[in-house]
Amino acid sequence: MRRGDFLGKWAAKVGLTVANKQYLNRAMTYFVEHYPLVQFIVASNDIAWCQNNIKPSSFDLERVNITFSKGHSTEQDFALLAGCDNMIMTTGTYGWWASWLANGTTVYYSKFVRRGYDVWRWSRAADHFLPTWIGMK
Repeated sequence: MRRGDFLGKWAAKVGLTVANKQYLNRAMTYFVEHYPLVQFIVASNDIAWCQNNIKPSSFDLERVNITFSKGHSTEQDFALLAGCDNMIMTTGTYGWWASWLANGTTVYYSKFVRRGYDVWRWSRAADHFLPTWIGMK
């Protein structure tokens, strides 16, 4: 989950958004409902935010585990994510490429850009996300 890249003024100015914890909970619930055992691996450039907002308490801990990738380089986290079976993608090219390389079920944040901004006017989700990927808000 890349947060820092999208929290700056430039991102807000062009209408880019950051995935919120409600989206992440919905996306995690999707996988918990579709797989008997789930191992979530969370990699982020804001791991502290992730640890404070991504909580396993709402899931059956016999079936679900959450591991936070700490102390690794951006490249190591990317390789870790690309090797996963499935992906919960937030926003940006980092997650897009990791999802594409993982080549499994991908859930993506469909509210990646705010309505009415230039980026929204000239971009279409169908041009950016694979047709098999699942959009959630």
